[in-house]
Amino acid sequence: MQTKALHISALPIELSADKPVVLAVETSDTTLRPVARERVRQVLRALLAPNLGCSAEDVPLHCAPGSPPQLVVNRRKIHTLSTSPCRTTCTVCGSSSRLNSSAIHSTNSASEPRIGLGIAHEAGLSLVAAFPNGRVGVDLMRIDALPDWFSVARDYLGPDATRRLGRVDQAQRPTAFAAVWTQLEAVLKCHGLPLTEWSPHMAALLKSTPSQPLALPAPYIGHIAWLR
Repeated sequence: MQTKALHISALPIELSADKPVVLAVETSDTTLRPVARERVRQVLRALLAPNLGCSAEDVPLHCAPGSPPQLVVNRRKIHTLSTSPCRTTCTVCGSSSRLNSSAIHSTNSASEPRIGLGIAHEAGLSLVAAFPNGRVGVDLMRIDALPDWFSVARDYLGPDATRRLGRVDQAQRPTAFAAVWTQLEAVLKCHGLPLTEWSPHMAALLKSTPSQPLALPAPYIGHIAWLR
C-alpha cells in the first residue's frame, strides 16, 4: 500500500512534537546555492520566531558549510523575549512558549530548545523541515532522465530496490528512482550519516526510521524522515 504524502505547510504555523513540519521555498532556477541558502535561513527564522517567542532577527541559527542549520539558544536570552499571555508556562524555568515545555526544554542541557532542523535544495525549490524534540532529515530531487540508473541503484539502493525499479515502465522510472533515492537520503540525513554504498546496515536504517513522501509540485520528488 502506498504511503500517503505529507502536505507542505505554510507560514505561520505552530510547531508540534507529534510530527515534523515542512515548508517549500521557491528559489531561482539555478544550482548556485548562496541566494537559496539565505532565503532558507529567512524562512527558518520566520518559522521559529513565533514558536520561540522572539523576533525573527533574534532566532540564533548556527549555519556551517555542509551541515544543516542548528538552533543554539541561550536560555536566558530567549526567555526574556516571550511576552504573549496565551502561551504555556515552562515548569523548568518559568518562562512561556507556544510549544509545550517538554518540547522546548531539557533539564540537563544549556543549549535548549532542541528543535531538529533539515534543509534540501534543488534548482528552483528548497525545503525546510523542523521537528521539536527530535531529529529530522529531508531530501529533494528534480525528476530527470538517469541513463546509468541501474549501476547507481545497484551500488547505493540495494538489490531489492534495483529489481523493483527494473520492473517499472521506462517512462515512469525517473519518478520511481527519485522516490527511492530521496527516501534513502532523508533517512541518512536524519541520522547524520553520509551517503555510502549499500549495506545491511543501510537496509536496517530504512526499515526502522519513520519516513514519508512529500506532496510537491512537478517536477520535484521529496521525502522526510524523523526520529524522536
